[in-house]
This record gives sequence, C-alpha cells and structure tokens, in this order.
Amino acid sequence: MSEYGTYLSIFLAITCWSVALVSLRRPARIAWTAGLIFYLVHIVFAFDAFYQWSHRVAMEVTARETAAVAGLATGMGLWVNYVFGLILALDVFQQWRNDRRRFALAIDWLVLFMILNGAVIFAEGITRLYGIVLFVIVIVMRWSKHRS
Repeated sequence: MSEYGTYLSIFLAITCWSVALVSLRRPARIAWTAGLIFYLVHIVFAFDAFYQWSHRVAMEVTARETAAVAGLATGMGLWVNYVFGLILALDVFQQWRNDRRRFALAIDWLVLFMILNGAVIFAEGITRLYGIVLFVIVIVMRWSKHRS
C-alpha cells in the first residue's frame, strides 16, 4: 500500500502544481496547497515503503539512484527535497496569510525543476511520459501567457 501511495501522491502533487502554474489566482492557491499536501504525504509513504523510516537508508538509496542516472553517487538530492518542501510550505503559508507570493517566479521555476528531475529524469515508463507531457504543457502555457 505504501509503495502505491508513494507513486499516487507524487502523481497528484505534480498534477496540482502544474494546474497551479497555469491557472488563475484563487484556483492556483488551492492547487498549490493541495500539491504541498500530496508532496508531504509522498514523503511519508516513501519513508515507509522504501527507506524503513531511516534517513541513512534514504541517503543510501538516493545515492544509488543518482549514480545510476547521473554517474555521481550522492544523497544530496534528498536534502534538496527537504529544502524544496520547506520553501514550498513557506510559499503556501505566505499565500494564505497575505494573499500573495514572495519570490513567486523563482519558486515556480524551482517547482518546474523538481518536476523535470523527479518525473522525467529520474522516472521511468509511463511516469516519465506523464512527466514530459505535463512539463511541456506547463512550459508552453506559461510562455504563451507571458507573450500575450
């Protein structure tokens, strides 16, 4: 169950973030918040299903996966995910508290970077295809929104 929950929760998180990146203000805040919640659920499921609730195991698995994809055995991607979650949580808090976002453009690009890495570069099969489609849709819609 936890393995399925890990994949489903990140699928829902990146879907919510993609909707937020291309939508209007109010729905964006709700989708952004839902994305954060699904992301946090994803972390819980991942630690249960893959890491035996151990940061050390998570670092080792992350290092192996990074070595397989990028040729560099480092667990730093795990820390990037922790910092990403913190930044996203602060952004969501700011949106609900002040109805605005500080550093919105930088955070939007950070989310796109994380989607690209997690759902395209480090993914396989149908997950990678879904990640590519979402990434392209968001980029095209954002680009066309700024051009008009």
